[in-house]
Amino acid sequence: MPGFAFRKPKTPPLAHANLINIQNVRIASPCPADWSKMRGNDRVRHCAECNLNVYNFSAMMAAEVEELLASRQGQRVCAHVYRRADGTMLTQDCPRGLRAVVHRVSRVAAAALAAVMSLNSASVWGQTGGKPQQCTPSGQAERHEAGLALDVIDPDGALVPKAEVTLVRKDGRKKRRGVSNDAGQVHMVGLKPTEYLLTVKARGFRPASAQVTLEQRKVLELQIKLKVEAVATEVVVVGVTPVVEGGVSVFPITSTGSMPEGMGQGRAPQPLKQ
Repeated sequence: MPGFAFRKPKTPPLAHANLINIQNVRIASPCPADWSKMRGNDRVRHCAECNLNVYNFSAMMAAEVEELLASRQGQRVCAHVYRRADGTMLTQDCPRGLRAVVHRVSRVAAAALAAVMSLNSASVWGQTGGKPQQCTPSGQAERHEAGLALDVIDPDGALVPKAEVTLVRKDGRKKRRGVSNDAGQVHMVGLKPTEYLLTVKARGFRPASAQVTLEQRKVLELQIKLKVEAVATEVVVVGVTPVVEGGVSVFPITSTGSMPEGMGQGRAPQPLKQ
């Protein structure tokens, strides 16, 4: 039985007490069944292995998903689930909200930074008459100046922080690593103008790679859109909880309301059906 966890409210229950807040649902582990091999449509398909319907939460409205889970109390519910980098479960009406606004602002900032870097590089060459300085380490660095400005986003265009970025030179002799910041950006400068293999990895997404060519005295601006790792997940509804705002503690439950004495103590989680 997957481990459900809900936030315990500090205030009295509100309306719609029969619904489950899907963003508070925690799923223990995936099922190996292949969604692409099941028969059906984008919203629901039939799994021949367990003879059950599998619902695609990303193709359903959040309210539909909550009503489905609430109506299947005590029954098994299988679902095809996507989660964003911030842990939000995707539904058809999943809002991008403030994160999308932050992403648009961050892209403007990245473009401004790239423009400033290009302008500074051009001014250095204008002062030297097109001849790079050979006598100092700084002159050597300017002669080989190249840079990379990378935006890492998810399928909805939202930023992906903490993505691991690796840049390997074609000859394999040099490797640079970086991690995307809270704005989903990675900036690398002082690179040799040549061909590189760019690899991007982030938790919950498929790794992405691309061949890139960096040119002298130029900053290459790239946007990498990661694909979400799709998993078919078995969900067993064992109880319901009111939809509430806020909350503090997190605890597993097995029934609605208060837990009878003796229940839940020393109770081991049940394994998922494979």
